[in-house]
Amino acid sequence: MKRFFLCLVALLALTACERKTAADVGKEKNKGIAITSNDEVTILEMPEGTLPKGSVKIETEPGDICPTQHPKYRLVPIFKVNYNKHNTRYVGNLSYLTNNSYDYDYNLDINRKKEGNNWHGNIVAGFNTVYGDGLVNIAVINVETKQQKLLFEKPTFIENLYYPTEENDTLNFKPVTRNYYMISCYDEDTNNDGYLNRNDLRHFYLYSLEGNKLKQLIPNGYGVIGSSYDGANDALYIYARQDTNQNGKIEVNEPRHIFLTDLKTPENTVLLYK
Repeated sequence: MKRFFLCLVALLALTACERKTAADVGKEKNKGIAITSNDEVTILEMPEGTLPKGSVKIETEPGDICPTQHPKYRLVPIFKVNYNKHNTRYVGNLSYLTNNSYDYDYNLDINRKKEGNNWHGNIVAGFNTVYGDGLVNIAVINVETKQQKLLFEKPTFIENLYYPTEENDTLNFKPVTRNYYMISCYDEDTNNDGYLNRNDLRHFYLYSLEGNKLKQLIPNGYGVIGSSYDGANDALYIYARQDTNQNGKIEVNEPRHIFLTDLKTPENTVLLYK
């Protein structure tokens, strides 16, 4: 009995550490906060990721400062404050996706093992890739001017943030420099169900170091479902399904296309395969 109990505890601990990936979109029931005109919103449980939209106000709290490769710029993750049915307050925090992460795609992992490639555990050379429960915005801090800029005008459901790592990553013996951020998120209630969550179409954006939106890398009408890094070409392959029936959500029978983002010139993202 004791051995059975210990095995059960270990199994539960392992399950608790698992994180759903982008490929799991549609496999879980995504609850959310109904869109209302209330000034404040309190939820009775903590779903993995949901937000109100429109003018609804939510309580937020900043997380710890994230250093970047550029000393002038620091990032502040902003989280939605949640309360459970016992009125217990809960605020998320950042987690880092690494090559040891549960949901990492190892298909192209051979590149990181080559001599001259030192990515310090990052899944994409030169970037920290992070996520967080209830991550709703990012503030860019200019340390020199003491000014801040929010990446989003209103809270949104952020899936992943890519930002220049402080580590001295190398690719083919050369240092990797990144001068921009990338964000995948659910910022629009595309299926009109009253919630922002993984039932909507996931978008992918490019931002400057100053926090200005430069481009939507994957066009409207698509929902991003995952990505893979190709270190040999320093490129990100972005997988997305096309919302052909225009119902605002992705379905497994809809076309799966592949986009290529050259990380040296990310604004030139192109459709690679359809």
